Amino acid sequence: MEEIKIIRDLENEIITNIKATNSLITIRKSINDDNNTNDIRLAALSSLRRIFIKFIEEGRLVINSNDNNKVNEYSKWLRQQYYQYFDSANLLINSNDETLQAPAIR
Repeated sequence: MEEIKIIRDLENEIITNIKATNSLITIRKSINDDNNTNDIRLAALSSLRRIFIKFIEEGRLVINSNDNNKVNEYSKWLRQQYYQYFDSANLLINSNDETLQAPAIR
């Protein structure tokens, strides 16, 4: 599917280019869009999981008092995106669709 390829391309772009992190919002919207197929929603969920695992490992979500304000603002924004990802996953966990529940729990 073309949509899944777009999500994976956005994932790769986000991981390789810090300026592309705004695309996190686009991927998250794919999870929340009830008009998308489960395959698209799961691809978006998995992409965000991989992205945030990498960001956590790199310490991008850490707010450090030694960093300048722009770095801390970026870290705060990433944290907000991370929390919204959790909210999206929680919606899938609470759905009646078993094909979405298990991956959302992971």
